[in-house]
Amino acid sequence: MPLEKWVEKVLIAHGYVAPSLEDYAYELAKRVWEKLLGKKVLLSFSGGGDSTACLLLLLKLSEMVGFEVRVCYVHIPYLESDDNPRFVE
Repeated sequence: MPLEKWVEKVLIAHGYVAPSLEDYAYELAKRVWEKLLGKKVLLSFSGGGDSTACLLLLLKLSEMVGFEVRVCYVHIPYLESDDNPRFVE
């Protein structure tokens, strides 16, 4: 079965590849510094790849802008293994 019939052709890329973490944080800092300056930002952290990437970005951004990053982890036993809290720590 031809795949083209089932997949829409999209001409616009739905993503961005930054040359480096610092470059991406700098671009974000230009857009959000007024809203974040002097604030506290809470990150819900799971220990996975997406959470880790967000944490690294927020830490770099906080150096550039001047806000505090706080990290919170909530263990959900029926979704995560009992080893996950130790991994996150």
